[in-house]
Amino acid sequence: IDQVEKSGSTHDKQTTPWLQYDSYWLSVLRRTHNWSQQSQSKINIAEQEFVHNPVNSDEIEEIISRFQRALEKTNFSNAISTANPMAIPQNFAVTAPSYDSFNAQQTYYPPLPMCGNPQTDEFLKIMGLDHRITVPYTALAVPPPPSPELPQFLQGQSNSSPGLN
Repeated sequence: IDQVEKSGSTHDKQTTPWLQYDSYWLSVLRRTHNWSQQSQSKINIAEQEFVHNPVNSDEIEEIISRFQRALEKTNFSNAISTANPMAIPQNFAVTAPSYDSFNAQQTYYPPLPMCGNPQTDEFLKIMGLDHRITVPYTALAVPPPPSPELPQFLQGQSNSSPGLN
């Protein structure tokens, strides 16, 4: 769960709003990560896990500390806020071909094999969690985007314009 923050700190790269992780919900995620599974079987959840033992400030501080250490390791290279370790980093990487809404003759290909995502890998590493539903990112597993196909009227023709032979 994300929330928008705005800062006027002189330590920030910019003072525009940014998305930020919610440390409380990340504490909940960390505690419930073992409930994630690929199958649709039932999960036994003990009542004492949350009802009698809610997330506490130590767990929240642990999350913030993990993100602070990760931010320092990157030398703040992709941080939108150097003052806030919970700001979501700007480390987007393309891992699948994008949809071209301007191409009316869009070719649809079969689904790509499951491939990981470097942002997910980094997030799980920071949180100290393993892949349960996702798979690790491998650069070689991501196929290059397909080449655009020639329109039908250009296939098999020389350099001349269509209809002008």
